[in-house]
Amino acid sequence: MQYNYQGLFGFAFSHRSTIMLAFLAVMPNIAGMLVLPTPFGFKLHFFQIFIFLAAMLYGKWGGLLSGTFGSLYIALALSNPFIIFGNALLGFLTGIFAKRVNIVLAVLMAFAIQAPWIYITDQLIGMPVAVVEGAIVSLLISGVVCAFVAAIAYKKALPLVQ
Repeated sequence: MQYNYQGLFGFAFSHRSTIMLAFLAVMPNIAGMLVLPTPFGFKLHFFQIFIFLAAMLYGKWGGLLSGTFGSLYIALALSNPFIIFGNALLGFLTGIFAKRVNIVLAVLMAFAIQAPWIYITDQLIGMPVAVVEGAIVSLLISGVVCAFVAAIAYKKALPLVQ
């Protein structure tokens, strides 16, 4: 028997979709450990795939949840608590924009709002400007790659949460 509930956050959920949302909130922590160096001098990060997928499947609140809980490991590892709010913002805004435009454009729009947060807060914790600018470029490229992957995963995951 499939039980569906109307949630406080405006989307219907079942036991299966609740498990999927929990999975999408935890997986960025694991994927955050995987970083792929490129020959161009920056690193690709893959944790955003799960934040974007949560935003596509569950909207702004799912993106916020995945961005918040999915950032705990990397925030602790880098001693940068600002990462949690930054990724929560990225997930929340992606969820808003993904309802109106395709996921790649939604990610670019959300990142355009998140980037000043990264720029300011990374300098607050003592990162040199050149390093911060490199991180922003790396996160931008990673975000676009992850948006394409999330778009493919969305087609497979949507039947699992309906």
